[in-house]
Amino acid sequence: MPDSLITKKAIAASFKELCREKGFGKVSVGDVTAACGLNRQTFYYHFEDKYELLDWVYYHDIFAGLVTGITLDNWPQHLAALLRGMQADKKFYAGTVKAQPEHFFQYLFRIVHPLFEEAIQQLNGPDGPDQETASFYADFFTHGCCGVILTWAAGGMQASGDEIAARLARLSDDAQQLSCRLQAKQKALPSKPLF
Repeated sequence: MPDSLITKKAIAASFKELCREKGFGKVSVGDVTAACGLNRQTFYYHFEDKYELLDWVYYHDIFAGLVTGITLDNWPQHLAALLRGMQADKKFYAGTVKAQPEHFFQYLFRIVHPLFEEAIQQLNGPDGPDQETASFYADFFTHGCCGVILTWAAGGMQASGDEIAARLARLSDDAQQLSCRLQAKQKALPSKPLF
């Protein structure tokens, strides 16, 4: 393992422990460097600030597993694994999400939106919506999915991650079935002039 990665992991471990103890808002870069025995210059060599460090932790702890090898068939399992990862370190994730809900939402949105765009294109094939419409649909579903996860995390993760993932998978299936029924209904209707 490269020295840079070892250093980043040491910084991240100290940061996570401090966030669990003090809360994200009260943790400073000085606290992190003191806890892991490094100087501020070393911290700033690896991270711009504690927000970039938070993004790094989010990605390497939970989000990398979501995007690696994800398909239309296995996304509920990937999502469930992400949510279980958050629940396994509930104090850190619930605390940072509650302290920085918009930051978490924006980070999650950037990860999830391209996955929805790709799924919409794959599900609809060449007869599907144009790029602008597909992006609009992806916005809608990404906002909904991220909002559900944000509310769940900030609310203390009462339901299991598996339950939340199953509910989102069911919603996806229901939306797809509804879309198919609406398309079939539109095709069956005789065309009428608007005026």
